[in-house]
Amino acid sequence: MLKELDKIYDYRASRTFNGEYRLEDWGRKRYTQGSWVVGSNIKPSTLTEINTPLADTVYFAGEAHDANRQLGLPGAVLSGFDVVKEMFSHSMLA
Repeated sequence: MLKELDKIYDYRASRTFNGEYRLEDWGRKRYTQGSWVVGSNIKPSTLTEINTPLADTVYFAGEAHDANRQLGLPGAVLSGFDVVKEMFSHSMLA
């Protein structure tokens, strides 16, 4: 992973990584209590609301944001693709 990041960021990843990392079990954290979202419990109106960008500047993506309700990693990835498409549609690059 560091080699790939170094290619992207001109070797800065290797220069700044000190070998330490943190592994967290979000299922045991007080405020997250897990990392699973039940898509069937998300109302369409709620999904529309949480996917609304703030001032066309801040966009949201993640498993709970996936309009296709895939959830998990696939849902996070798909929602990321959707957000990028939306960003480009609102930019001068479109």
